[in-house]
Amino acid sequence: MAPAAILAGVAIAPTLIAGFTLVQKLVPSEALTEGLNWTITALGVGAAVGAWTAGLIADNAGGKIAFLVAVAAGSTAVTMAAWGRSRLLTR
Repeated sequence: MAPAAILAGVAIAPTLIAGFTLVQKLVPSEALTEGLNWTITALGVGAAVGAWTAGLIADNAGGKIAFLVAVAAGSTAVTMAAWGRSRLLTR
């Protein structure tokens, strides 16, 4: 479990930096604070929904199955990043 937690922790910082940089580049300067606040809000909501979902699954099906929440979330994130990248490249 510790190696997985370390890997997840190492992945957080670059993800946050890339996301905030993207917001900074795409949002007009007069709306930057609002754009960053929406980003922080989305992160908080996502963490809460992920924790709730994993906890619900862990309670009902066990911890091993609950790890599938992280796998599903990661797969979704990669898919969305690939889709978003192709859209950003056309700008």
